[in-house]
Amino acid sequence: MRMQAAAETESADELRFITDKLSAYEEKYGPIEHLMNKSDSGELVTSDEDIDLDVWTYLLKRKQELIG
Repeated sequence: MRMQAAAETESADELRFITDKLSAYEEKYGPIEHLMNKSDSGELVTSDEDIDLDVWTYLLKRKQELIG
């Protein structure tokens, strides 16, 4: 029972972290589609933008996994 409670707490913490990170990316760049369009057109200015897009995409997928 303790293990299940710990796993649920860990999942809730991870989901909260992911939600906060996604909000920060949206505040920084606007909708993810904007950054994806820049990437597709070759307009990404810095490698940070490219890395942020990869992380953002991963976090969206991970959030879906956690939510179900």
